Amino acid sequence: MKKGRKPSNTNQRLEGPYADFDSFEELFDQARQRLDYRVEGAKNEFTEKTVRRMQALDMTRTELAERLGKKQSHITKLLAGSNNFTIETMVQIAEALDCHFRCHLEPANCQTHWVDMVHPQVLVVDQDQQETTAISDSDATFASAA
Repeated sequence: MKKGRKPSNTNQRLEGPYADFDSFEELFDQARQRLDYRVEGAKNEFTEKTVRRMQALDMTRTELAERLGKKQSHITKLLAGSNNFTIETMVQIAEALDCHFRCHLEPANCQTHWVDMVHPQVLVVDQDQQETTAISDSDATFASAA
């Protein structure tokens, strides 16, 4: 901190175009009420998850572009946040990243936490036919009841 400078206070009066607000907190509270703020948040969330998935797969922008049949410059634009994603584009990106696209409506008074679970496979041995079939864990109950 420079000599003679007062400590920063988040509740101090703002100046210039923000003079109508008493604090940054009030400014951000009002911004959160705007549709465009929430739309940008949703785009940023999808972009962040896309980048994290690319990192998990050790995938470059060039590789993602190839999977999507697009130019790398298109991927750079998408990941820069300057794009208004369509549902179709989001599904295509998810599939190119070996994922399923899911959309979720969260009640206003809730907070959602996602957990991705890998379902193990169960091997079913048919001794009469002398063959082994892999089925998902969710189908195992049905298969064992048959």
